[in-house]
Amino acid sequence: MARELCVLTPILPDHREALAAGLAGLPEGEASPLARVPGTHFARWVLAPSLRPPMDPGRETAYLVFAVEFDHRNATAYLEDLCRRLPEEAGRVWRHCAGYPGAVDHLFVSWLLAHRVDPGFSIVAFPSATVAEIREALALRARLAAFALAAQRFPAERLRQAWREHVGAE
Repeated sequence: MARELCVLTPILPDHREALAAGLAGLPEGEASPLARVPGTHFARWVLAPSLRPPMDPGRETAYLVFAVEFDHRNATAYLEDLCRRLPEEAGRVWRHCAGYPGAVDHLFVSWLLAHRVDPGFSIVAFPSATVAEIREALALRARLAAFALAAQRFPAERLRQAWREHVGAE
């Protein structure tokens, strides 16, 4: 079952451009550092250039938004895994935020959780499926599509034999 987490961390004055450049330089898709955290359905860092902090609504502050949907049992477990798997990347991103405690797991996780906000809603395509189950289903779909393309001109008896061979190979 997918769970969600949204974290808003205030960006240090004069760090917005450096953070934007750092985020722009990160690889995307399967090469993204966030893809190295197993069980990540969706994850993204976004710069929010101007939000009003609740403790000082008269002042606008830039924030880093971290939004993620994951399979881990809870947000703490996910963030601990993130710390273990990408300490350098996490440090390069969050060091631009006020109060960043460094990449010491328990301090960093506590700091992120202290900046957690309720996302309000979450859109997950397959909320009851794990990332592994989704990937397995997509691989099966690809194999079936390849079989259908290869076998579309087979006569009935050859199609039956090819299907049995294909299913038997699974």
